[in-house]
Amino acid sequence: RWSFPPPSCNPVPCGRPPSILHGSHNLQNGSPSDFTFRKQVVYSCDDGYEFTLVSNPTLTCQSNREWDPIAPQCTPVSCGEPAAIENGNFEGFFTFGSTVQYACDRGYELEVCYNMIGAATLTCTYDGTFDLPSPNCVPVSCGPPLTPVNGRIRNQTGMILNDTFVYECDVGYEQMEGTEMFAECRENAEWSIQPPLCDRISCWSPLQIMDGTFQVTEPPLYGDVLMYNCNPGTLILTNLTKCSGTRTWVANVMSPCSPVKCPTPEVENSVVMQTGTVFQSLVSFTCVQGFSMVGYETSFCSSSATWAPELPICVPAPCNPPPSVANAKKCYRVVPVSVVDVLEFVCSPGYYMVGEGSVHCTADGLFSNLPFCLPVSCGEPPLLPNTILNYITGTHYGDNATYFCLPGYMLSGTTTSTCEASGNWSQVCPVCSPVSCGEPDVIENGYHTAQGNYTYGEAVTFSCNRGFRLVGMSFALCNAEAQWSSSSPTCHRKSCGPAPSIPNSIFQPAELLFEDQVIYECQFGYNMVGPSHSRCTANATWTSAPTCEPVVCGTAPMVEHGSVVGRFILSPFLDSLQ
Repeated sequence: RWSFPPPSCNPVPCGRPPSILHGSHNLQNGSPSDFTFRKQVVYSCDDGYEFTLVSNPTLTCQSNREWDPIAPQCTPVSCGEPAAIENGNFEGFFTFGSTVQYACDRGYELEVCYNMIGAATLTCTYDGTFDLPSPNCVPVSCGPPLTPVNGRIRNQTGMILNDTFVYECDVGYEQMEGTEMFAECRENAEWSIQPPLCDRISCWSPLQIMDGTFQVTEPPLYGDVLMYNCNPGTLILTNLTKCSGTRTWVANVMSPCSPVKCPTPEVENSVVMQTGTVFQSLVSFTCVQGFSMVGYETSFCSSSATWAPELPICVPAPCNPPPSVANAKKCYRVVPVSVVDVLEFVCSPGYYMVGEGSVHCTADGLFSNLPFCLPVSCGEPPLLPNTILNYITGTHYGDNATYFCLPGYMLSGTTTSTCEASGNWSQVCPVCSPVSCGEPDVIENGYHTAQGNYTYGEAVTFSCNRGFRLVGMSFALCNAEAQWSSSSPTCHRKSCGPAPSIPNSIFQPAELLFEDQVIYECQFGYNMVGPSHSRCTANATWTSAPTCEPVVCGTAPMVEHGSVVGRFILSPFLDSLQ
């Protein structure tokens, strides 16, 4: 026996792997057994950091109890230099967590953006990209300029640095003496001047007028109104005028007042008598025959240059009540109908007019030469195939014709046609089609001549298959009642009669039918020659039957020291030998 048990060899330990800045390894919570010979540990950098180019993330425990190679190093991720911007610059660092600050050149400012797009500060994120896109620097904007009261802006080139425009006063206004009108956008984002003051211009004093007076404020300014008042008997040609933007009076006349003169009076369908058309002149009217006056007979010329009271009118005198025309309606232009109006008659549907439909009322208030309306004729109704025209009330509008079918035909559609207002019979829809008996019944072991639908007068022929005979009528007609003239026949198998009798055989002697067969057996001592059966054929005959021949024993055997008495060769059944 050995003095002590054999020793055991355990892997040497390397101790816990070294820690690194901004990183960790996969055995942070490992036990001592995880840090022994040939065990490996894998390092990874925190978000925003990456291994240096010479670093190896995997360390292995060596036999000298050291981890090899040395622990890796994690450095911040670089976002790279951001994009340069026009009219601006930036400064800062480009690694993870660092920021870059943008600034615009003098006279520019950062463009206003939304949703944090265009911020002045960008931060490098853990995935090596900046959190926001680079901003833009746009020229300083002075914003929309103020519009002056009673003025406007002209020739504006824009609202950014160095853009310009010109102020201009509205028509009828002028700027104060020494006021600057040219504006420019400056670096302080303000326009170089404020809106100017535009004052109303003044007009010259108006001239004195004849036959009237006027009223005006002093001094008269742009937009002021000059009001004229004329003396009685004179007409105001223009009752007011305005001070215009050209310092003149609009519609300025030497004298806005002139003597009153009324227009020449005219009343249609009348006779006029007048003394003149100047102020206070008189005029009288009389209507011609067939017309009556609405208004006053006499008017005078008033100071407003109009006739007072208003001129009358002469309207056509009304006619007697218009007459009626049977089966027609009247169309009026106005009610009541007057002597100059036309009365239109229109026949009712289904009637036609004889005479003129337009009737005039004469001067005596009566109507003459009235038309009359007669019913439209459709002529004789059409004859249709396989139909009978059973009843006709007439051939004029509203009359009816009734159709019926001939025996053996079936009606579909309407049976009545009406004479319509168009002079035609209404749609003649009755269709008399032959009645259908349908397809006859299928007979077992037989057939009929055609397939499909059979109509009135058509015939069908029945036949039996080979080996069958017809029992019943061999044909049928489709009659007017949509029935077949006879029921379908039947097909029975043909009989071959009793089976042939064969001597020396055994069989069942019965009367058999088509496709039946008889099986024969020969009696004892007989052999069958031919088939053992006979079959009943389609032509009612039997196929060839077999025969039963006696059994042949052949040549009798010889005996020693003896002889054979009897037949010597081919002895039949039951023959004997000695």
